[in-house]
Amino acid sequence: ELDRDLRAEAEMARRPDEPHPAAADRRQELQLAEAGHRTEVAWRRSRARPGGGEMAADVTSDRMWIGGAEVGARSGRTHPVIDPGTEQVIAEVTFGDATDAVAAVDAAAAAFPAWSTRNVYDRCAILERAADLVRDRLDPLARRTAEESGKPVAQAKAEWAGVPNYLRVAADHARQLGGRWIPARTNRRRIAVTWQPLGVIGVITAWNFPIYNVNRAVSSALAAGC
Repeated sequence: ELDRDLRAEAEMARRPDEPHPAAADRRQELQLAEAGHRTEVAWRRSRARPGGGEMAADVTSDRMWIGGAEVGARSGRTHPVIDPGTEQVIAEVTFGDATDAVAAVDAAAAAFPAWSTRNVYDRCAILERAADLVRDRLDPLARRTAEESGKPVAQAKAEWAGVPNYLRVAADHARQLGGRWIPARTNRRRIAVTWQPLGVIGVITAWNFPIYNVNRAVSSALAAGC
């Protein structure tokens, strides 16, 4: 969008005597976008309270999830979350470091034997239940993402709306992960190929799409038994 705006403005600047064919339509689009932005900021400011912002809903946690429990950083450090729309602190979240990362990997490794050997249909049922939970909470989740990242609520909701799809697609693929036979050189042998969970998976993603980028990797790993 930004690139398109800049190209249109540059082209109009080079040819001041010639109206750009899409200038009027694009100018209207920009005016509507600006109006939407003002509405978004006004909504956020209306929710802000003195001394800090107001949370969208109780759908998130300010701590890490390690070993089946919510925990704070071992260092005790926290980090403020600032709503770009109001420039107010809306939460203090746990600030983990390498020690916490190692603890998370160790906990995942300890849980791996039970999860990887769990029946694939059970794993898929859990993912599909998660998809239902996200679907039922789209609005509060989108509000929280908008508050913490500054993106419009509509875009945040579109991100969250894709989460159930990824979870269900991952589950469908996992149920179809069979194996195959490879012809052997002798009739008395058969070579079988089967798929096994690889192990603990670490996901590092960009945060321009904080929900989409994480979910598309994590959903597949969980479905596969990792």
